[in-house]
Amino acid sequence: MSGKMQEYAEKRNFEKAALFRDISKNIESLYGSKNRTFSNAFIPQNVGGTEAVEDLRRALKLKKMPRVMICFDISNISGTLAVASMVCFRDGRPYKQGYRRFRIRTVTGSNDFAMMREAVSRHFYRLLEEKQPLPDLLIVDGGKGQLSSAVDALLKLNCPPFPVIGLAKRNEEVFIPGRSEPVVIDKERPSLKLLQAIRDESHRFAVTYHRALRLRTIQNSLLDEIPNIGASRKRAILEAFGSVHRLRKASPEMISAKVEGIGPEMAQAIHDYLVKHPATGNFDIQ
Repeated sequence: MSGKMQEYAEKRNFEKAALFRDISKNIESLYGSKNRTFSNAFIPQNVGGTEAVEDLRRALKLKKMPRVMICFDISNISGTLAVASMVCFRDGRPYKQGYRRFRIRTVTGSNDFAMMREAVSRHFYRLLEEKQPLPDLLIVDGGKGQLSSAVDALLKLNCPPFPVIGLAKRNEEVFIPGRSEPVVIDKERPSLKLLQAIRDESHRFAVTYHRALRLRTIQNSLLDEIPNIGASRKRAILEAFGSVHRLRKASPEMISAKVEGIGPEMAQAIHDYLVKHPATGNFDIQ
């Protein structure tokens, strides 16, 4: 390669790296730094518990205590890498074993209502197929539109009736199917604080998952810039190491030993390229 061609190639790679860096910074501005994770969201001890659950039963005039509550939230940016989260609370406290997350499969573009419909449908289809117990209360993050989508999904599944509500952020109003006016719960009541905690936890769980997917997409795309790395080799590398972050830590000998079809020379080239193009900020996925 001539000097000018080499200079151009290096400039092009630099511009690509700069692009990845800028994208990462944009994501940080939306979600916060990587150190700000929500896998163990803080729920204050004075929020929740059985007293708050009983207060919620009274506020919503429910026939039974909502001991098991689940909440759905949607996260996407202009419809890209859309995900849904579902968190579960038992007796007013987080029940992490009941948490679920969903990649949205059937919706294109930014359509939160359709995404909510898909997530609720997939979860309850499985519950009904496996004859698992239904929750005592389903909460959706949103107003009438999100609530209607969730109810529509349940009706299409012929799901037995149980309480479903929507919690709108703007005025913290509770929407109930069949009622034109929302229920307004006093801001100091334990029931509203519990609903807010469940809604916020669901939102954090969704955002964490969406953020990880976006960053993994950005980092894995760096492999496309390494010469002679086609789709099959890229797939083999990611299957072997899981992420670019782990690949960076590997020696050339480890790369050639773990990845079928990658010889010593190619492994050295991959290693050298990643050394020359370090990670952009703190965004390599663990």
